[in-house]
Amino acid sequence: MDKPATFDSQAGRHIVIHIAEGLYAIDASHVVEMHALGALSPHPHGSAVVRGVARVRGRLIPVVDVRHRMGMPPVDQKVNELDSQLAERELEHRQWISELKTSVRSGEPFAGTTDPQACAFGRWLKGYTPPSDRVASLVARFDAPHRRFHQAAARAQAELDAGDQAGAAEIARNTESRDLTEMAGLFTRVRTALKESVREIVVYVEVDGAWRGLAVDAVDSVTELGARRDRCLDDGNPFVHEMASIPGRSEGVFVLDLRALLRGRRTAA
Repeated sequence: MDKPATFDSQAGRHIVIHIAEGLYAIDASHVVEMHALGALSPHPHGSAVVRGVARVRGRLIPVVDVRHRMGMPPVDQKVNELDSQLAERELEHRQWISELKTSVRSGEPFAGTTDPQACAFGRWLKGYTPPSDRVASLVARFDAPHRRFHQAAARAQAELDAGDQAGAAEIARNTESRDLTEMAGLFTRVRTALKESVREIVVYVEVDGAWRGLAVDAVDSVTELGARRDRCLDDGNPFVHEMASIPGRSEGVFVLDLRALLRGRRTAA
């Protein structure tokens, strides 16, 4: 969000935020405002936990990296890992088509999989949850070319079995020029979209008279929470004091203890 959202009168409501794979809630009565994380000035006594200093309403406010405080990897680490994984999946498909062309030339049976869901990328596609509608739209576009790509091996083998080596070679060439090219473009666009999806939000809070900024992955909603219960005693997170339901949704949410989060030096991990 480009314009700050202010929360001066939110008694009983909570800000639901994303941190890594979880949903967490902050008592909205502590929230001053929130907006996209911009450039920060260095903190004179900064650490890995304190990302820097922002100017808010004429005040210089330290911004705390909530992921680091809770012992989680940086927000861009997962994106970088996915970027590397997608680069590997693209290389695997380039190698696959090279092996198919070699098989056609030699007349030997092709050993690669013809099942698009059996390759590493197919398994990844099946279980992947995109972080945005844009990424989801791009990922969905892999279905047709990826399916044709793997089915090409069976079609080429059928041509070889019929004694038509030229026909099999044409299938391999067309698969490389059409389906592999389309997939390569999608790999590039998905990797770019994933990097652009990293857009942290800072939630500025006031606790015991002091203002602090909390750098989080995203803001989900502002809502009153439903049924609550004490947190699991063995969940290993000292910054969560209870769990709650979100009305009308199946997800649960961890309610953060802001005082513990802001005063402690230890991390949850």
